[in-house]
Amino acid sequence: DGDFLRYTGNVLPDNSGASIFSVASYTSGIAYNTLWDFYAKVSTINTQGGRWLLYHSGAAYHSAPLLKGKPTLVNSHWQHNIAISTMMDINGLQQVMNKQVNTNGNNYFLGAGNTSSGEAWEGGIAENIVYDAPLAPTDQAKVNSYLAIKYGITLDADPGSAAVNYNYISSAGTTIWDGVANSSYHHDITGIGRDD
Repeated sequence: DGDFLRYTGNVLPDNSGASIFSVASYTSGIAYNTLWDFYAKVSTINTQGGRWLLYHSGAAYHSAPLLKGKPTLVNSHWQHNIAISTMMDINGLQQVMNKQVNTNGNNYFLGAGNTSSGEAWEGGIAENIVYDAPLAPTDQAKVNSYLAIKYGITLDADPGSAAVNYNYISSAGTTIWDGVANSSYHHDITGIGRDD
């Protein structure tokens, strides 16, 4: 709610891809609310008008609804300068954003945009994880599973289908909750366990 973190070094090596995972809870605002931003290169994750978006030389909106006051797992993955590689994932629902992201990662803002105070994130940010390469789908699922269980977020690869669900997997790649075998259970997935 107005506070932000600014890292002035290179978070990402020049010309690299990335995978960025954030757990955040949006509380208010109708204009741009920036979750994270690469200062000079204008790659951001925002909310606007009740929707999530990835901005890089124009907005690409995700179809998942913005859930006010609920923790949400938001992540984005891309390869440097390859539009079709850019993905955005909201609580397990992944979509191609078709944005060509140029990563020269100096000045990373968490909780604010670089252009004005009107773009501050309105809500809480529980965790932010940055990888300097796009993770493989299995590794993305491991991080999603870890964060979803930790913060009580239900992952759903297709909210419109009762038959399609999300497998939660451990860091070793073992399925710890089988979404296909438990397709009748689509809401409020929780867990407790140990992952060495």
